[in-house]
Amino acid sequence: MKQSAIIGLSAGLLLITLMVIQSAGQSLVTENTEKYTSIINAAITKCQNKKVLLESRSPNIRRQAIMASIKGAYLKMRKKELVSYLISVKAAPTTHRVEYFLNKHFYQSIKPEEMVVLLETSQLLGHVR
Repeated sequence: MKQSAIIGLSAGLLLITLMVIQSAGQSLVTENTEKYTSIINAAITKCQNKKVLLESRSPNIRRQAIMASIKGAYLKMRKKELVSYLISVKAAPTTHRVEYFLNKHFYQSIKPEEMVVLLETSQLLGHVR
């Protein structure tokens, strides 16, 4: 009788421990999701702020402003997908790590046909010279 009570108590403690660990893991995922989303939103804002450089006389600065606008539109369109990927690879929720990933992902995955769509959504076609 004593032995079965000890086994039952041990099993109950083990179950409670596993539930606490699982809920802590879920709250960490939620917290990281919020951090990733916040960092991506800040990157989108930075890109949108560079639109004022479209009026520059320098063609290099205009090109950089166009690329920043395209990147901002890309990040806006793919935000949920990017957050999901960051969660799946368990990326560190720090600004520099997430921005590194965003830059790498943007420049590796952008295709010419997507570029046209992003240009149209950014309303930049009039600035391309």
